[in-house]
Amino acid sequence: MNKYYPFVLIFVIVFFIITSCAEKKEFNSLVYRSGGFGIENYHLILNHDRSFALKVEYNPLTADSTNVGTFKGKISPEQMEKIEKAVAKITKKGYDYNDPEFVLDAGNYEVIINIDKSIKVYNTNNATDEFYNDIITPLNQICERILTAR
Repeated sequence: MNKYYPFVLIFVIVFFIITSCAEKKEFNSLVYRSGGFGIENYHLILNHDRSFALKVEYNPLTADSTNVGTFKGKISPEQMEKIEKAVAKITKKGYDYNDPEFVLDAGNYEVIINIDKSIKVYNTNNATDEFYNDIITPLNQICERILTAR
C-alpha cells in the first residue's frame, strides 16, 4: 500500500484542482433587459456564437442621444468566457438572485437564459449583491463597451 500512496495522493490533488476550477456553461442564447429609475435601458441578445444585438432605448436622464439605437456585432472570446462562467454560477440550484426586501425606486433587471431545451428567467427589481456582481455588472460592461467602441 505504501508504494501506491504517492499516486493516490497525486490523483486526489489533481482531481480537486480540476473540480475547483470555475466551470463554464454554454448557452444557446441570453437575453438581458434593464431599465427604469435612472439606469440605462438596455436590451441585449447574446447568442452562443458570440454574436449580439443591443437595443438602447431613449433615457431622459442620459444627455447623449447618440447611443440610442440598435447595434450588432460579436463580443470578444474573453467576454464570452466571463459570461459563460457567470451563467454556470447563477444557474446552480439554490442560487439567490432576488433580495426579498420591498423596493419601489430601483431599476428592473431581467436575464433570460436558454440552455438546451430549458429557459431560466431571472427578473428582479432588487438584485442581491452577488447576482449584481456576477451577471448584471458584466452584462452592463459589455453594453458600455459596445457603445464606446462604435
